[in-house]
Amino acid sequence: MNVKSLIKKILKNPGIDALIIFSILLGAIYAYSGVWPQPLAVVESTSMMHIDNSPFYIGTLEPGDIVVLKVIKDPSEIITWEKGRKIGYKSFGDFGDVIVYRRYNGSVLIVHRAIKWVNKGDVIIDSTGIWRAPCSGFITKGDNNDFTDQEVSISYHMPIRPEWIVAKVGLEIPYLGILKLYFIGSEYVNKIPLLCKILGGVFYALIFSSPLIIEGLIRVYKKITLWLEKRRYLMS
Repeated sequence: MNVKSLIKKILKNPGIDALIIFSILLGAIYAYSGVWPQPLAVVESTSMMHIDNSPFYIGTLEPGDIVVLKVIKDPSEIITWEKGRKIGYKSFGDFGDVIVYRRYNGSVLIVHRAIKWVNKGDVIIDSTGIWRAPCSGFITKGDNNDFTDQEVSISYHMPIRPEWIVAKVGLEIPYLGILKLYFIGSEYVNKIPLLCKILGGVFYALIFSSPLIIEGLIRVYKKITLWLEKRRYLMS
């Protein structure tokens, strides 16, 4: 079977077309992310929401958003909120990078912003009082939270060690993780903005109907090609 006949066979089956497109997209995500085996994560809480959201809630992290992780080879690659403010670097609605970490290398992924780096023994003054960092690492915080993770039970008085960090957030895929929150019965489903739910439904409808859409486009393409061939024949 030559290449031309193979292409024709593929075009006759929209299901194969959809599978090929999905495979290409998945390959592109893995190539960009560099994180294996899980290059994606779903934002499951409101801790990163912004009150002054951008249009259509794009550019900030709402519950139900999927984030594409970006591998970090060295902690120095992470731009903290403090550094980002100095150099004018922003991501997802505020200064600095958003990182994804597993507290004490546990199973729960936490998606919060890196605020600053502290060295072991540094004196830290916050709402809990005065304490010394037991190790070097990052002070982290959800943009929508009043306190840092180190001031509350998330990671009380414990900076985020570099070995706990899975990756930083590279890209946002809005709305498409909402379905997961429904499946797991998340308490944050009711806090997802209505517009996000509507747009998420539209995107899911487009994804699930993609084979039919592709089939329709192929039919239009064939009709146009046939019309052009007839026209060339009549003009010859």
